[in-house]
Amino acid sequence: MSDEVTRSKFLSWILRHAPGELHLKTDEEAYVDVASLLENIEKYRPEMKMTFEQLEALVSNNSKKRFAFNFDKTFIRASQGHTIAVAIKYEKVTERFQSDTLYHGTTYENAQKIISSEGIHKGSRHHVHLSSNYNTALEVAKRRRKPYAILCVDAGAMQDDGIEFFISENKVVLVDFVHVKYLKYMDHAVEVAPFIKSLDTSKYRGNGDDVLRCKVTFTPMPKYKPQTDTED
Repeated sequence: MSDEVTRSKFLSWILRHAPGELHLKTDEEAYVDVASLLENIEKYRPEMKMTFEQLEALVSNNSKKRFAFNFDKTFIRASQGHTIAVAIKYEKVTERFQSDTLYHGTTYENAQKIISSEGIHKGSRHHVHLSSNYNTALEVAKRRRKPYAILCVDAGAMQDDGIEFFISENKVVLVDFVHVKYLKYMDHAVEVAPFIKSLDTSKYRGNGDDVLRCKVTFTPMPKYKPQTDTED
C-alpha cells in the first residue's frame, strides 16, 4: 500500500469518524482547521506526518473526491460518510435521475439481511449511500474482501413516491432509507478466493488481483407484499 493511500485512509477515518483522536474540533458542516490538522497529526500520529502540499495532493488526486477544502483551503472536510454529528447542507436532487436504477454495494451477508428485513438502513451514518454507476458500487462492495453483492434500487419509483434524495460534493447519492419494496434485483458473487498464482483462473471472472469472482448470479427480488393484520 502506497504512502498516499495509507494517508488517505487515515484522513478518511479522522474526518469522518474520529476527529477527537487528534484533539480536533469540527464545525456543524464537518470542517476542521487545516493548520490544526497538520499540527496535530505531527504531534499525535507522527508516522502520518504530511505537508500542506501533500494534503493538497491527497485532495486533488483522490479519484472518489472524498475530501473537500473550503474556498481558501484553510478548512477541510470529508465529502460524506460521517458518523460524527454534523449538519452538512447537501444539494437536494430536484430533477429525475438519468437512469431509474441506482446501486448499493455491500457484502453478500449484509445483502441477505437487507432483503429479509425492512430494507437498507443508514446505520451509524447520516444517510444510505447509493451510486449512479454500477462499477463504483462494485468497488465499494469488494473493499472488505468478502463475498459481495450489488443491490439495484428502483430510484424512479422512489422519486414517484416523493422520497427525497441528496447528492454530495463527490456525487454520492444520499437518502434516508431504502424500503425493501424498491429493491429490483441483486447481482452477487457467491464465492470468492484469495489470489494464488497456481490457481486455475480459467473458471473465474475478474481481474486476478486480490479477490477473484467465481460465479456471478443475478437474483430478481421477490415482489414485495406488505404485511396485513388479520383477525382470528
